[in-house]
Amino acid sequence: MVKSKSKGKSGKAANKQRRPKSTNAQPKQAFHTGTASTNPDRSLPNDKKAGFYRSKATIRRLNMYTSKPDLAKRREQPTKPVRIQPDRRWFGNTRVTTQSKLEQFREAMTTSLK
Repeated sequence: MVKSKSKGKSGKAANKQRRPKSTNAQPKQAFHTGTASTNPDRSLPNDKKAGFYRSKATIRRLNMYTSKPDLAKRREQPTKPVRIQPDRRWFGNTRVTTQSKLEQFREAMTTSLK
């Protein structure tokens, strides 16, 4: 393909109209300082009062209401169902105390506390 030059403009003039590429000479800011009403880190205009605008907590709360949960993350199970091995340690008789042993323990506790 052959590039055609536009009439009346030279190649140098067209290059001046293009936006320069961003350079890394300026360090990037940690917070976005735009003026959108949904930006909690926005910078207020100089002639406006801070009490008129939403607070950072209010903006974050309102943004939370509009955000949607990640459905893929909600569907995955933290641990998959597993099969418990049929072992006597898990399914054998449990050790239980009789009522007489429990009564002896209660009496021993009351005498030791007095």
